[in-house]
Amino acid sequence: MGCGSSDSEQPVIGGQDGIVRSESVAVSELLMCDDGLSNPLEIHFACQSLPNLDFGSKTDPFVILYIKEATGDGKWVEVGRTEQIRDSLNPVFVRQITIKYQFEVRQFLKVEVWDCDDPTTKNLNNQELVGICELSVAELVRTKSKTLPLTNPRVKKNGTVTLTADQIKDRLSSNIVKLQVGGSGFSRSRLMFFKLHRGSSAGSPMVPVYQSEAAKGNAAGNISWKPVRIGAAALMRDQPTWPLKLELLECVYNGDHKVVEQRNLTFNDLIDNNFVTSGGFGRLYIKGVELVHRVSFTEYLMAGTNIMMAISVDFTASNMPPTHPNSLHCLDMNKNQYIRAIHSVGGILQMYDSDKNIPVYGFGGVIPALGPHASHLFALNGNIFAPEVYTIDNVEKLYMQNLHRLSLNGPTNFAPTIKHIADMAQFYITSGQMYNYIVLMIITDGDITDMDETVDAIILCSTLPISIVIVGVGSSSFENMDILDADRGKLKSKRTGLSAARDIVQFVPLSRFASDSTELAKATLAEIPGQLTEYMSMAKVPPLAMQGPAPMGPSFSATRAAKLQQVLESRGIPGANVAALLGTTGFPVEDPVAISRAIGQPFVNPLALQ
Repeated sequence: MGCGSSDSEQPVIGGQDGIVRSESVAVSELLMCDDGLSNPLEIHFACQSLPNLDFGSKTDPFVILYIKEATGDGKWVEVGRTEQIRDSLNPVFVRQITIKYQFEVRQFLKVEVWDCDDPTTKNLNNQELVGICELSVAELVRTKSKTLPLTNPRVKKNGTVTLTADQIKDRLSSNIVKLQVGGSGFSRSRLMFFKLHRGSSAGSPMVPVYQSEAAKGNAAGNISWKPVRIGAAALMRDQPTWPLKLELLECVYNGDHKVVEQRNLTFNDLIDNNFVTSGGFGRLYIKGVELVHRVSFTEYLMAGTNIMMAISVDFTASNMPPTHPNSLHCLDMNKNQYIRAIHSVGGILQMYDSDKNIPVYGFGGVIPALGPHASHLFALNGNIFAPEVYTIDNVEKLYMQNLHRLSLNGPTNFAPTIKHIADMAQFYITSGQMYNYIVLMIITDGDITDMDETVDAIILCSTLPISIVIVGVGSSSFENMDILDADRGKLKSKRTGLSAARDIVQFVPLSRFASDSTELAKATLAEIPGQLTEYMSMAKVPPLAMQGPAPMGPSFSATRAAKLQQVLESRGIPGANVAALLGTTGFPVEDPVAISRAIGQPFVNPLALQ
């Protein structure tokens, strides 16, 4: 063992070899400190064309907002009320109402507009209802502003109400601190590193939030450590005067590293560049500090970013036939674990999908029309060139129908599906649809049999607008899934040596959550906000300067179908016949053999993925 500088991409503190590597213990705070799964939203209200319910004067309206979550008893809970505006049929209310928005929970709002008949009491029995409307919080976040008709069976013309949402953000918590620390006068034989500590609560010790890699002085005795990148909230708890400590340490052979200099300071000291310390080994100084605005997940959603969902289902033999009493593809929907995963996770993601057309695939199953061999990528609706199914409810129905049509086989290969989704994401980038972000949900009962190929496919996807959530059903150990999840470091290919640009996989075993579907969805979707914002930052994609969903461009599936149609027509096959093949008949897989059989002549599909 010994100390040495490290070029490893795996962040480790105090490794067994004694080497010191760069590490930020606030990585999760950096990604999620203001745009995680919970955000305060400020909602403003205005009404249009309200009915006049008063005699001798106009309606005196006010708004009551309720919220309901798909958990607990499902009751509506009052969040707040606006002020009353006298004699107005088109009121614009000043008093906004704040709610706690949670991406991973199904949340619903109910808006009631009332005519105030008795301003001395809050008792609604003394007021008159104008109208009611309901919507999901996800819908409001996606559109930012929503106008809805008010309904009341006792009033013919109820008017409308407009809700406008804004995210409440703190200036510092939406920033990232970029800090460059340098040194001079250091020996070329000694390894030096530094630590940043943040003050905790009164009387508690400081906590480390960043540790640099170990480095030696160059020929001139200078050191330039890797830049520090950390969330402002994680570094100083949103207070520029929050106490910090900077330590200079010598890396020691046995891991008992020696503190040679330390200095207490604040973030303001860093901003002012007025901190310099000089230990007995060299001089440490701040080369530069930068506060960079970080756009939040909610901001991207409000600016029109579209989360597109795709689903892939495991039809391998280890699930056991649907008629078997222990089958994971149980014919009883209430006991079927695949249905539970689709409903719990898919039900939330579809709320952010602008057209709710969900590509649904399968793998490991035998399609009778294609012979005895298993397919590693097929469309569950039988048409790989139009695999979309409208809404999760119809996805569930289609899945149950296929349990009677498909034969279970194997092996468990993820790579073909993931590569297909990579093609989809690349298509949206090249066609200018930069604000489509794909979340692929793979539901599986066992470990992967094409592990190396899957790792390479995920690494490819890590540079694309893709997240992958894997839900494990059954009682398998799922050992390979923990590797793909890469919570302990970046995923690295054994075949190419390449590492993932970012972590895009979240694995969740269904058994961990018993019958609690809400907690299952929370765990499965926990990393999506950070992964989306990390990609947008990496790709330098700012939020759209617009309100509401981004306009949809050409479809990936339709474009591939059109290209294939051109190829077939160029071979003399009548257009009507091609349209029938691609539409009514369809190809369950993008397979040259299936296409050759359908058109009655040899064919090599230039679009084939395999």
